[in-house]
Amino acid sequence: MYRLAIAALGVVTALAAMPPAATAQGPSQRIVITAAKMIDATTGKVTEFPAIFVEGGRITSIADARTVRWGEDVKHIDLSGKTLLPGLIDMHVHLESSPTYGDYDSLQFTDRFWTVIGVGNARAMLDAGFTTVRNVGSEGYNDVALKQAIAEGWAVGPRIVPAAHALGATGGHCDQTYLPPLVRGQIGCGRRWRGRIWHDAARCDPRRNDQCSASFGQEAGRGDDCGGPLC
Repeated sequence: MYRLAIAALGVVTALAAMPPAATAQGPSQRIVITAAKMIDATTGKVTEFPAIFVEGGRITSIADARTVRWGEDVKHIDLSGKTLLPGLIDMHVHLESSPTYGDYDSLQFTDRFWTVIGVGNARAMLDAGFTTVRNVGSEGYNDVALKQAIAEGWAVGPRIVPAAHALGATGGHCDQTYLPPLVRGQIGCGRRWRGRIWHDAARCDPRRNDQCSASFGQEAGRGDDCGGPLC
């Protein structure tokens, strides 16, 4: 039996990557999908008038729609005039990003904004015929969360192979902060950064490690961990 992953030119059968809860099909419900043609990627041949029988999210058999019969208990999905093909796989996607925003523009949003962006992109990928994607890098395990939400029926999208956090060389790809050099110097001096700028940042010159160490020692000595609005 084959795992159901079918895309129709012009129409995607969302059954390809959605769990039973999202497709309103029970684990034992039988489905038959008919169309004008089907591309068999294994043989390279085109089958006309296919009737694809599905049960529990898996293809059980393929027959000729002109001669085969099915009972009233079988749900029929009619894709007349469409061509079916195996679901597409994209090996490099960033579901939680958008070309609309970039660099400093992204700083106007909260971290969870990108989580919501991923929900919309996942649906768009499935609608485009991609039933499996590999997400190459994500903040806060957003891709893992999206994968779980799809599996539980709370979101619609393809099967996701998550990478979680991206890996990159120091100072290279995936190592940008978009913060001013002075703040980056503070981090290099060992100061804690929690998304806020310290009021005494100007006292620490990144070129003088002794000055940085003394400044940090004063903060640590009074137990200040920069948890307030301005510390």
